[in-house]
Amino acid sequence: MLQGAGVQHILVNGVGDVGGIPETLGLSLAAQADRRALSINLSTQLFAALDSSIYTLDVVGFFDQVNLDPTLFGLPAGIDVTGSCLTTGTPPNCGEEFAFFDTVHLALLASDGLWSNLGFVPLNALASIRVTKLAP
Repeated sequence: MLQGAGVQHILVNGVGDVGGIPETLGLSLAAQADRRALSINLSTQLFAALDSSIYTLDVVGFFDQVNLDPTLFGLPAGIDVTGSCLTTGTPPNCGEEFAFFDTVHLALLASDGLWSNLGFVPLNALASIRVTKLAP
């Protein structure tokens, strides 16, 4: 439908790593790994169902890179990626301390910072993030 309306570039993001959000970090490592694998599997199935002209974003790989060096994505170096503002901070003003507002959803700083800076990160930071076009 979008392509029929003249849209030429569409980006569909995959599923985030539900094994790596604060909600699931209290589970066993095996349970976290199972949830990560389910996230990757669902993204793989989603991408396979898309038209070949659509771009995709590997969200699991993207957040792996953010965890390695948040500063490359406009976030502070010490941002907490395992806790949440709502459970351990002082909501609603979490400042720059937490990547997650609650145990599932990104805080505004992280959400705005990540997505607005995605197009401006150095190419070497994107090396292991899979942003692909399904067909040439």
